[in-house]
Amino acid sequence: MRAATTEVVPVRIRPLSGVRKFGVQGVRASAWTVIGAACAQIVTAGFGLFALERLPIGEASSLDAHRLLGYASEVVGVVLVVLLIVGRPAGRAVGAGLALFLAMLVQPVLQKHGTGIPLLGALHAANALVMVALAWLTVRVTTAQLREAASVEAASALFAKSGR
Repeated sequence: MRAATTEVVPVRIRPLSGVRKFGVQGVRASAWTVIGAACAQIVTAGFGLFALERLPIGEASSLDAHRLLGYASEVVGVVLVVLLIVGRPAGRAVGAGLALFLAMLVQPVLQKHGTGIPLLGALHAANALVMVALAWLTVRVTTAQLREAASVEAASALFAKSGR
């Protein structure tokens, strides 16, 4: 029978590099931006729908602000993908981020064809809710990964300080 040893075997878990940490933080910031833009989209859509009667015929559409903000949000989606490549976050974060990007790509298509096919117009609003849920999931998983990376960095510093 062998006696139990108390020897500590160091495990090499690499902390996130500066560039990867920046990328993961950027993914989280992009997801927060999508959530904020979605809230602004709701406000501008509501304003546009209720302001329709006040705008004279021939003037700009009251939904122009909503549309412009939607197209600006697409830029956030492209930035999100670039940051996913740079940060190379954990699997769930990549899945949530890519699903969010795909939902963002579908959104203008639903809007464009929603005037001719009302069901697609309804799906435009439902897809916005899906986008918010995916953005929230992305925020949660990237935050968890950043916390884990911070604890690994702290443990590494403590281990190095102990001289083992």
